Amino acid sequence: MGLILDSSIAIAAERRGLPVEDLLSVIRELTGPNEVALSVVSVIELEHGIWRAKDPEQATRRKHFLEDLIANVSRLSCHHGTGAQSGPYRWRAASLDKQS
Repeated sequence: MGLILDSSIAIAAERRGLPVEDLLSVIRELTGPNEVALSVVSVIELEHGIWRAKDPEQATRRKHFLEDLIANVSRLSCHHGTGAQSGPYRWRAASLDKQS
């Protein structure tokens, strides 16, 4: 079984300066040794954030974060089944984010 990483979790980690390795470590502590994947939709959303950066330094940080994330997780194509599986994880992630 695997886990689809929602872009909101990646965005929160990048904004807090959390390295990808640490993000994935926390995710695995919470969910067990599941494969972590990133959908093409999340890649698009994260790429969009690079272009919306306030300055070149922020854009560079976001670009490096996304490159590191892509290098360390599986990437999934987008189809209905993928979207249907991500709903419960997004809800849980939002619940965890509210607790911090």
